[in-house]
Amino acid sequence: MTLYTILHTLWSIVGIIYVLRGSFSPASAWAWSLAMIIAPPISTLALWLTRCRTTFSPRCSHAPHYNRLQRSIATLALGELTTRNHITALHNAEQTYTSLIRDLQQARREIIFEFYIIDDDHIGSTILALLCRRARSGVKVKIIYDAVGSWRLSKKSINTLKQSGIELQRFGPPRFPYLSPDLHRRNHRKIVLIDREILYVGGINIASRYLGEGRLGYWRDDHIRIEGEAAQKAIRQIAPTLKDSFRRRTTASLCPMQFIYPSQQSPSVALQYIFQEAFSSARHSIRISTPYFLPPASLLDSICSAAQSGVEVTLIIPSRSDIALIDCGSMPSLRRAVASGVKLFRYRDGFLHSKVIIIDDSTSIIGSANMDYRSLRYNLEAAAVVYNKGLARHYTEQFMQDVAHSTAVAPRDLRSSFLGRIKEGAAQLIAPLL
Repeated sequence: MTLYTILHTLWSIVGIIYVLRGSFSPASAWAWSLAMIIAPPISTLALWLTRCRTTFSPRCSHAPHYNRLQRSIATLALGELTTRNHITALHNAEQTYTSLIRDLQQARREIIFEFYIIDDDHIGSTILALLCRRARSGVKVKIIYDAVGSWRLSKKSINTLKQSGIELQRFGPPRFPYLSPDLHRRNHRKIVLIDREILYVGGINIASRYLGEGRLGYWRDDHIRIEGEAAQKAIRQIAPTLKDSFRRRTTASLCPMQFIYPSQQSPSVALQYIFQEAFSSARHSIRISTPYFLPPASLLDSICSAAQSGVEVTLIIPSRSDIALIDCGSMPSLRRAVASGVKLFRYRDGFLHSKVIIIDDSTSIIGSANMDYRSLRYNLEAAAVVYNKGLARHYTEQFMQDVAHSTAVAPRDLRSSFLGRIKEGAAQLIAPLL
């Protein structure tokens, strides 16, 4: 027996013991154990990079409908219920950038600007130049950006921002050759807080591609503008160390909502449990728009169980995504969903990047999280859960417009060849990394 064989065997045994002692599902345990046998070093590195920090089960409330969802969010300490809010739905990048630029121009005291992607293109340059002007005029500006998502942000732009007096916080810069188990964990949020009175949250980054200036053409996406109590209290979540001493304007609008902003100390699967609670609370309908559909097994179970129990579940995804491997890896989940009674549509008029969930035409969830492992297990995300029938009806109307621009998918459309199934299985094995 060679030294290589001995090391390979010992490494495999130790790796399998670690997997069996961990809190993995049976399917995951089998997959990781097999991977440890085939390629121990690579599997160990992959497992280290994708390990979850914390797993837990939230206390279950039997309160009716969205009181149940409210209580679950409060139990997870993720978002306080506020009522005095005025909300504007923004259904594409053009609407969002126009509204955002207007509010930034009127900022008087403070801007917190947090995005996964900030590109050095014409829309990025326009907004960054505006932030520089506001900073030079005396407004306190802080920009938080992801080091991987915003890799196109040049050193020249960064220096200009610093020279203008803007505070910069770069999230998770890779430090090769040193690897961290949190390397894959990205700040995927897209939020702006202005004067602690106006809050933007949704799925739109700062890049010209969101205006349709790219190979995917038109992007269908969603953001919301929140003015009122939720924006005023968001500072406690976004920057808990800052003093909350601003004087407030009040709004007479009554729109109950919870702003979800899990911190790095929050359980990593918190947002997944919120989605599961929303799906299990549904009585009549669930409508989901998402660019990527690779949900963790328990979340897929919730979606399929709802459809099988008589809830009308409708799912819209892009005709093709910007990541081919995700298209391949999502096929098994899509087949199971459709077999369970989920109505599936593929958006054909551009790229659907919207991340919206509507429950019973009364509760809307709008945010940055995709329906996949990365968003729901690893990334830092943000979302707004709004309990307002008027807004939900508005989003339902937009959803039905998207359906009209989509193609219905039948079970036969999801068939794959033998080789295709192998590719799909391989893609699913690395789903946590996608």
